[in-house]
Amino acid sequence: MAPVKLILFDLDDTLVHFDDYWGQSLLEAFRRHPATRDLDAQALYDATWKHNAVYEAKYHRQEITLRDYWNFRLIRTLAEFGREIEVEDADRFNRMHQTLSLAFIKPDPATIDLFAKWSRRYRLGIVTNGTTSWQMGKLEASGLLPYFSPELIVISEQAGFEKPAPEIYAQALAAAGTAEEHALFVGDSWSNDVVGPGRLGIRAVWFNKSGGQAQPQSNLAGVISRLEELEAYL
Repeated sequence: MAPVKLILFDLDDTLVHFDDYWGQSLLEAFRRHPATRDLDAQALYDATWKHNAVYEAKYHRQEITLRDYWNFRLIRTLAEFGREIEVEDADRFNRMHQTLSLAFIKPDPATIDLFAKWSRRYRLGIVTNGTTSWQMGKLEASGLLPYFSPELIVISEQAGFEKPAPEIYAQALAAAGTAEEHALFVGDSWSNDVVGPGRLGIRAVWFNKSGGQAQPQSNLAGVISRLEELEAYL
């Protein structure tokens, strides 16, 4: 087996976890935004969570874009409260939420120690779906930004493709000047972080926090539930 020279990481729920910041920052956005501040923030949050599963599933089936997922979820939530909101206003709300969320993201010393160690042995990259400003903000807030060269941070908004499109992984390989057999992808999404990279022949380690069941997949090098376990596959 070819040695690993490049490790590509997903960002959301792999290095920065939604549970650590998403709920608190969403409640704060509901309390502040003109379209929602006169409504009950907790009731809005509960309705959003209910609709989230529907649109998240559509997104993972590649039926809608990430932007649609965020916007449709909000539009459907507000409709329950008798309030109409245009897509442009939904965009503005989501940008506010994204900005507010950065204040709730804190560095994790254990994760930083791992990246300090890995950065001395491998090239490290990010391949993530999302808006450039939000994803870069998360990397900075989490203390992980210094461990990634700018050219190896590939974000769908800039790249012009969303995972699992093969082009976004190819951009990362080209930026690193690394052949696919020397790359390893690490992430929590089966379709985006295992199947997607596998189409280019990139080995993958599935970060399976939820205890899901892995399917037969030729490029699957291993399954982990904590980042520390990645060392066994390097």
